[in-house]
Amino acid sequence: VQIGQNRDMEPLRLPGREEIHIAYVQGEDAVVALIPALAENWVGIVQQQQQTIQALTVRVEALENQLAKNSSNSGKPPSSDGYKKPAPHSLRQRSGKPSGGQPGHQGHTLNGSGLALPRIVIALLENYQQPDRSVIVPELLRPYMGGLERIQPAP
Repeated sequence: VQIGQNRDMEPLRLPGREEIHIAYVQGEDAVVALIPALAENWVGIVQQQQQTIQALTVRVEALENQLAKNSSNSGKPPSSDGYKKPAPHSLRQRSGKPSGGQPGHQGHTLNGSGLALPRIVIALLENYQQPDRSVIVPELLRPYMGGLERIQPAP
């Protein structure tokens, strides 16, 4: 019977039923002689496994060290950092005041100046225009359109 086989190790060889029976027939001394042979085989395998574990531990440490390197702690270029960005370190402290404007003051926005409005209009027309040339107002935009559900074409 072979157990514990590895590509770098010789397989553990246990005595088969026939060998054990022969030793039993030969007497107590023959049975006792099987034990040191088994122990020697086991010791060799354990030593090989310890060497393998030690070699793998060294390799894992080297790989972990390689993974831990980036452009800020080694000579690697910033392009090798991938999409990981360092966390921002703002020096700004919280004031304790509530956010927002003064109570009762109606705020104002940039009126879509940061958006490509013609593209938005085209996308709305492509997706919501009906065969009768009317346009259904998307539910999310209705509060901004005074609750209007449909825009009718001019007569």
